Formats: sequence, structure tokens, C-alpha cells
Amino acid sequence: MRLSQGIVLGMVGMGLLLSVVQAQDERTKALVQWVQEHLQAGDLIPAVTARLRGNKPTDPEPASVVDALTRLTAGMYQIGEYRAGLELAQQTLAYAERVLGAEHPDTLASVNNLAFLYQAQGRYGEADPLFQRALAANERVLGADHPNTLTSVNNLAALYQAQGRYGEAEPLSQRALAARERVLGAEHPATLTSVNNLAGLYESQGRYGEAEPLYQRALAASERVLGAEHPDTLTSVNKPDAKPKKLFRETTKAWVDDPGEPHFLPDGTFLFLSERSGWKH
Repeated sequence: MRLSQGIVLGMVGMGLLLSVVQAQDERTKALVQWVQEHLQAGDLIPAVTARLRGNKPTDPEPASVVDALTRLTAGMYQIGEYRAGLELAQQTLAYAERVLGAEHPDTLASVNNLAFLYQAQGRYGEADPLFQRALAANERVLGADHPNTLTSVNNLAALYQAQGRYGEAEPLSQRALAARERVLGAEHPATLTSVNNLAGLYESQGRYGEAEPLYQRALAASERVLGAEHPDTLTSVNKPDAKPKKLFRETTKAWVDDPGEPHFLPDGTFLFLSERSGWKH
């Protein structure tokens, strides 16, 4: 499953896990089954709490439980288990609001997760107020130029673009790009993602003359900063009879992480052992 750059950035910006998972992997199937069984039994949060507690005499901090639930939700999203993911996201958000408060960063990550799951199912009317809630709260608590706020700006722009609401998406994409250039610099990976996102928005409207220089900028900067063969480097294709396109070198095992079995750490987070890039938190 290929996620859009905006969604990937949104998830990474919130500290989520499982950036690449193969749905047919047996260990992944076992994890999905475990989640589904506990959702059906109505005891998923106690089960996660017990898993994190292990042999310790006291329960983990609520924030650790929310973090683990958020990571599980991200995993369900990325492998396309939307039904289980949606129920998990709803429970996680309700729990996070209760134990952390409505505007805690981890609560807002849960808000975003739920919005992503609605968006993935074409339930845009339910996703929109959640993305708007996350954006408003991040602006109020963290400030207009905080990375989490700009991720929320980007998420809302991507939602509007998916609905063809280009007039609403464009100022948001432009805002995210301008702020990232100002705060992070012109060649920061997050800035280049915003460059690419704006180019994609123009491309989707047939505004190829505006999209092409942005794609070229993203390509040149990625090659300069990351190297020509880095999997995140974009390749611009500009044929006389074709519109500019984005190609990602990620379709073979040589370029895609192949996560092994997750290992729980004492703080409740996971590690995956990737054959290409080693341990990833």
C-alpha cells in the first residue's frame, strides 16, 4: 500500500510506527488477529496495558498505553485493516481524552489517526472536522509554525485535494511550504515534501507549467541532499505527450524495508529489524 507523501509526513510527524508492512506477512497477520480478538472481547486497552506491564508490579503510565495504541492504529491503517483500525482509533481517542486531556499531543495524534481512517474509506465529511480540530488545537497550544501544526495544515490540504476542493487546498499547501522554508530551510526533507505536495496539487488540476518547476526543484534538492539513489529522491519524468510524474524507487526488496518481528521495549514501544537499514524504532 502506497501512502501519499502528505500522509506519510503526517504520520511520521506524529511519531507513528510501521512505515512499511507487508499485509501477507504471517507475523503481521498474527498481530491483526490479536487486535481483532481483543476488540471483539472489549478488553483491548486492558490487554495492551497488561502487555506493557509485563512482570512489573505497577501499571505503565497512561501516556505509554496511548502511545502503544496509537502505534497499533497506525499499523492497521497502513496494512488496510480499516474496520479494525477505525474501532481501535475510536477507542484510543476516547481513552486519550480521558487520561491525557483533549489537547495533549498524543490525543491529537489519535484525532489524526481517526481522520486518516475516515479519509481512507472516502468518509470525508467525518474526516474534515477531525483534521480541523487537530489543526486548531496545535495552533493554539504549539503555535502556527510548529512542525505538528504544519503537519496538520498539510493533512487538511491533502483531504481537500482528494475531494477536488483545490481552491481550499492550495492556500494550505502554500502556507505549509512557506513556513517550512522559513523555519526548517529550503532543502529540509519536510520542506521538499511540501514542494512535492504543492506540485502534486497543481498537477491534479492540469497546471503542469506550475507543477514542473516544483518537481524539478524537489528532485534536484533531493539528489543534492540525499543522493541520487536514495529511495526518497524523486525522479521527474517529462515527456512531450505526458504530464510530469513522481516516481518512487520502492517497488523491490532492494529499496523497501522488510521489517522482522516486532520487539517490545521496556517503555512499551516497538523495534523492527529491517534487512536494509537495521533496527528502527
